[in-house]
Amino acid sequence: MRLWTILIAMLLAAMPVAAQEPQEEDPQAETIDDGTQDPSADPADEVEEAAPTNKPDFAEVVANTRAVWTEPEGSTAGEDEIAASIDYMMGFAVRIIYHEFGHGLVSEFNIPVLGREEDAVDSFAVINMIADDDDPALDALIERVIDVFYDFGETRDSEWAQHSFDAQRAAMVLCLLVGHDPESYTDMALESGMPQDRIDGCAWDYKKAVESWDALLGENELAEDEAPPYEIEIAWNDATPELQEAQNLLQASGIAEAIAWQIESTFRLTAPMTLSFEVCNERNAYFIPAERKVKFCYEYGEYLRTASIAARTAEQTPPDPQ
Repeated sequence: MRLWTILIAMLLAAMPVAAQEPQEEDPQAETIDDGTQDPSADPADEVEEAAPTNKPDFAEVVANTRAVWTEPEGSTAGEDEIAASIDYMMGFAVRIIYHEFGHGLVSEFNIPVLGREEDAVDSFAVINMIADDDDPALDALIERVIDVFYDFGETRDSEWAQHSFDAQRAAMVLCLLVGHDPESYTDMALESGMPQDRIDGCAWDYKKAVESWDALLGENELAEDEAPPYEIEIAWNDATPELQEAQNLLQASGIAEAIAWQIESTFRLTAPMTLSFEVCNERNAYFIPAERKVKFCYEYGEYLRTASIAARTAEQTPPDPQ
């Protein structure tokens, strides 16, 4: 009995005053992540998003691409099918550029990364692709990113890869969309087979992704009246004849200039950067720290162009994307 008496006395002595006056508690106190919080406790609409407001005009990107898009000889595709192909190609191209600039910012500001950097910059890309306001063009682009990842997963998943499995990457994109806008995307998640308990946790995933990137990048963001200290140069290198169509589509879309401007006018870069499109003899894209350069291979653009047509004609997706 004496032990229980001592324990009770200690607990009463340690009890905070706020616990005796619950009406004084800060309603935001429960948003602190101590690793044990209920993932569904914080709705995504409580997130004060730090996403840049100078995003590209994605409707213009799609329209620019359509203006130079050409169909294979003998194609009978209607406008809806062509639009789906453009969303497929350009949606993933946009994700790639944001993803590689995510690597660039990790390098630029020496951002610590726990776990795979590839997973971290995947979330950076998705957060930047999610529309701040109603933007049907951007919604269509990001939804097609999910399709591309599922197509990729048929050919390149490996337990030794730097990236998560492509099906997992597709699920991550969808979960962040659900977390941001459950009303619009919960049905899509259910149709994809996402369990309800996972859906319930997506608001938490989205909230933590936004808050984490804001915490890591916030002090490196430009003030509202602060001019960008450095520019991101766009380099359009010559493509080979078989890759010329991919170059034409990417260059005409205007997406490179638009995303480069968004990055340079949002973050306080310490020196110039380059976004370079070139022939690589491989389907790839990557950030080269020593050159401060995001490199986008025309081969990747051509892969996405042909895959976008294959996806709507029920042909097999080209093998082995990098």
